[in-house]
Amino acid sequence: MKKINHLFQLFSFITISLLIISCDNFRAPEEKMSKKCKCEDVDDCLSKYNFECARTYMSKHEANNELGGLYSNLKKITIAESVYDAKQGEYQKALDVISEVDGFYMSIEEKEEAKYTVLERAVDNFLEKGDLKTAKIWALKSSDSRAINGYDEVGMGEYAWEKTETQRKTLLKKIDEFQKAIY
Repeated sequence: MKKINHLFQLFSFITISLLIISCDNFRAPEEKMSKKCKCEDVDDCLSKYNFECARTYMSKHEANNELGGLYSNLKKITIAESVYDAKQGEYQKALDVISEVDGFYMSIEEKEEAKYTVLERAVDNFLEKGDLKTAKIWALKSSDSRAINGYDEVGMGEYAWEKTETQRKTLLKKIDEFQKAIY
């Protein structure tokens, strides 16, 4: 009788263990993702520089998002990732992230402004290191037809700007002023 009771307890323990394990496997995808990514939503993933998980969260909830919210998240992820890459000194990678953007969720002006932000960071970094030649190379990658806010002459309308204020000219002017002040 003791043996049967012992076997019954063992069988019960195994059954309960298997039940607990199987319940864990049927957990909601969001809970599994939360454990895997260690973040709760897109913004939380971005605060932890976990861009892949931010995209995964966004795509999992894509059907539930209205289009504006989806585009807003795509834009937010793109900008956050490019800024992060630029801060890490990976300027070309940051520009590539921005270049992969299509026109649906970031306007041309927003893309150009984001590119300028990366290029300005590159120029500033190389100026701090005293590498004027590399700073100029990065400055020359900027637009010579757009203002620092990304707009061109046509797009500015009533807020027209002088052609002397292009992204390229602004960065080259910064380099010239640095050179005059230091050398």
